[in-house]
Amino acid sequence: MLFLRISSLLIIYTVTSVLSEVSQPKVCIDDGCILGKYYTSQKGNEYEAFLGVPYAKPPVGELRFKNPQPVEPWTADYDASFERSKCVQKNDLWIDQKVEGDEDCLYINLYKPKQAKREKLAVMVYIHGGGYFSGSASKGEFGPDRFMDTEEVILIVMQYRLGVFGFLSTGDHAATGNFGLKDQNAVLRWVRKNIDRFGGDPELVTLFGQSAGGASVQMQMMSPLSKGLFARAWSLSGSALGFWTKPNENPLKFTREQALAVGIESAEEMTSEELVEALRQVDAEVLGQSIDKLKFWHVFPLTPYRPVVEQFVDEETFISEDQRDLWARGEYLPIPWVTSFVPNEGAFASLALIVNQTLLDQLNENAGSYLTRLLGCPDNAKYSW
Repeated sequence: MLFLRISSLLIIYTVTSVLSEVSQPKVCIDDGCILGKYYTSQKGNEYEAFLGVPYAKPPVGELRFKNPQPVEPWTADYDASFERSKCVQKNDLWIDQKVEGDEDCLYINLYKPKQAKREKLAVMVYIHGGGYFSGSASKGEFGPDRFMDTEEVILIVMQYRLGVFGFLSTGDHAATGNFGLKDQNAVLRWVRKNIDRFGGDPELVTLFGQSAGGASVQMQMMSPLSKGLFARAWSLSGSALGFWTKPNENPLKFTREQALAVGIESAEEMTSEELVEALRQVDAEVLGQSIDKLKFWHVFPLTPYRPVVEQFVDEETFISEDQRDLWARGEYLPIPWVTSFVPNEGAFASLALIVNQTLLDQLNENAGSYLTRLLGCPDNAKYSW
């Protein structure tokens, strides 16, 4: 009798396991097999979601402030049925915003229709906005329903390092900078390598993004690392040529200011290597919170951390010249590119002046000095008011 009970339990367990696998979409790539989850769109169409798929090693410990590294392969099926944490961030545009997220955040969310209209689907890769200091790949914010209802496209939404974690630079090999942009590029390389396993066409990839994501699209078009990785591009409400994306002309000086902001008192005497190593030892939440100390007025500069020009050129260099010069010379991918905008761009930053008389008075009293800094003018710029 005991034998029969054990046998029955084993049969039930086996059947349950088989049904569980059948109820989850499964795709195997070179790194290992991935188990996703089925969803139903608002129009009733089923689609497959692979959430929190890793595309690089977690950039923690010694990998903080380093280029993204290839992910470690896995043997057991990877559970991609739930989302992972957003990258460390503090959104200064919201009142009393706390530091959120985790350094272990280099993941993508991938969505594909269960019933496809063609053998190889077009692929759209999205870069979220957020001023290079906030944002995520959240399904709640960037839901795929409308894309999935076409049954013609695979949608990928990425996460990349933000703020100090994604854009700190010393201007040399100690911290080359542009880590967030290199994360984005690593996603594109992942897509190129793996998307055919999901039924996608690696030759029909469209890169698109909004705000800082739109600027990132344009930056990817100018990077030698992007050659052959996408065929079309679309920048929504974002340009890499704006003052808020202007490269920091003295990244080492800014990194010293960052170090002082988190209590590294000897920052001015440290070498670039010592600075970076000291910052690696600082708690992630403390680093994220310190963005407040890098503002000179209200929430400005909106993007204290942004792309930089890398001074040393090697096979991992993202960009080695000012992007405005590259664009002016036509040194970018010769692919179709759409750029779009909406009325009242940037109103989220200026609306505070309408409702806060103190801020308006401060701007009027310091208009010359504030505006030269807000517009990214050189430190020695002259003005009259």
